[in-house]
Amino acid sequence: MDSSRLILQTISRPLMGTVFLLGMATLTSVGCNAQSRISGTYIACGSNDGAMLQLTQATGGQITGVISLVQLDDEGTVKADSSSITGGTLDGSQLTLTVHPGIFGTNISGTRAGNTIRLQSIDRNGRISSSVFTRGSSSEFSTCTDHLQQKSAIIKMNANLSSQIRQFSQAVQDAEEWIKKGQLQASRIPTVEDHYSQIQEDMQTLVERERNTGDYVNRSQLSVEVNQKNVDGSQFDIEVNQAWEWPVENQIKPIFRQLASSSTICNGRGADKPGTEPTIRNKWESGCHNILTELSSFQPIAQKIMEQRSELKTYQAKAKSLREATVTQAEKLAQ
Repeated sequence: MDSSRLILQTISRPLMGTVFLLGMATLTSVGCNAQSRISGTYIACGSNDGAMLQLTQATGGQITGVISLVQLDDEGTVKADSSSITGGTLDGSQLTLTVHPGIFGTNISGTRAGNTIRLQSIDRNGRISSSVFTRGSSSEFSTCTDHLQQKSAIIKMNANLSSQIRQFSQAVQDAEEWIKKGQLQASRIPTVEDHYSQIQEDMQTLVERERNTGDYVNRSQLSVEVNQKNVDGSQFDIEVNQAWEWPVENQIKPIFRQLASSSTICNGRGADKPGTEPTIRNKWESGCHNILTELSSFQPIAQKIMEQRSELKTYQAKAKSLREATVTQAEKLAQ
C-alpha cells in the first residue's frame, strides 16, 4: 500500500472518511539539539498518493503543525486536502499527534527513527499498514504532487482514447446498420411500384365500369370507389415515406458526419502520444483501420441507395398525378 494512503484515510474526512490509527514511534536524530526536537518537514510519496508533515515543536515540547494530503484516484482525478495538527507530544521515542480533520480530533501514535517517522494504522477491515515519512522539504512534496498530476494526465488521456475507440466502433456499427436498412428498403422498391400500379389499375377499371353504366346512382357509387382508391394510394405514400425517412433519409447525414469526423481524428496524432498504453494503441490502430475502411465503402453504397430513393420519389409523384387525373375522370362521368 502507498505510504501515505492510510494517513489519507484517517484524517481527510472529505476524501476518505475516518479510520482509527494505532501505533508506536521512535525518535532519533542527527545532533544533540535534534534529539529532543522533531520540528521540520517530512514527506511520504507513493505511486498514487502523497503527504507532507510540517511539524513545529515549542520550547515546552508541545507539537503543532499541518499535514497536507494529495491522492490520485482510478479515474485520474487528483484530490488534495490538509488538516491541522493541533497538539502532540514527544516522549523519548514515543510520538503522539492530535489531528483535527473536522469536528473531532484524531490521535495518531507512531515511531521515529533517524529522519523517519513511521505511523501504523488499522483500517475498517482490521488490516495493519504503515505510513512512512522521511525528513525533506516542501519542494519535494511539490515534486510528488507534480508527478501525480502527470500521471493523472496520462490516465485521462488513455481514458479519452478508450472513449474515442468506442465511438469508432459505434460509428462503424451505425453505418453498417444504416446500410442494412437502406438496402432492405431498396429491395422493396419493385414491390412498392407494383402496389402503386395495382391501385391505378383498379381505379381505371372502376372508371371503365362507370363509363359503361347508365344509371346515375351507380355511376356516383363507382366514382366514390375511385376516390377511395386514391385515398388508399395517399395512405400508401405515407407508409412508404415513413419507412424511408427516419431509418434511412434522416440518418445518413449524421452517420456520414460521424464517419468523417472519426476519420479526421484518426489522421491526427491520436495514440502516438507518450504514455499511451500498448493495448489502447493497438485498439486505436484497429479502430482507425475499421473507420477508414467503412468510410470508403459507405460512400458508394449510400450514394446508390439514395439514388434509388430519389427515383422512387419521382415514381410516387407520377403515380399520385395519375391517380388525381383518374379521380377527375370519375367525377365527370358521375355528373
